[in-house]
Amino acid sequence: MNERRINLWLLVLALFSWLGWITLIRYTAPNPVTQVAFFGLLFAASASVAGLLASVLNRHLVKARILPADLWRPLREGVLIGMVVVLAGWLRMRQALGWGEAFLLLAAALCLEVLILVRKGSR
Repeated sequence: MNERRINLWLLVLALFSWLGWITLIRYTAPNPVTQVAFFGLLFAASASVAGLLASVLNRHLVKARILPADLWRPLREGVLIGMVVVLAGWLRMRQALGWGEAFLLLAAALCLEVLILVRKGSR
């Protein structure tokens, strides 16, 4: 797969998941099944949008020779951001998310990405 095809799939996934998420919020009552669907659609939507944004950012960083070319990096970063968004949403639903916890979530995600980049660079 090339970068253009991956970005097209991410765009289609983003559109359909955001439409499904909005439809779920507007037309269904909260229950355990819709909560699972809510977080699943939220993950798909946030991961695909973050993957698209990461793809644009990575394209510029590769052109500037700051990072080596890697086709799967935007997908990995999108999934990581999607997991952070879903975890933050779940913690907020449980009223257990404050500024400190949000900062720790972002710091953990950033540390994980840096460790992956360092490990790939050492090979």
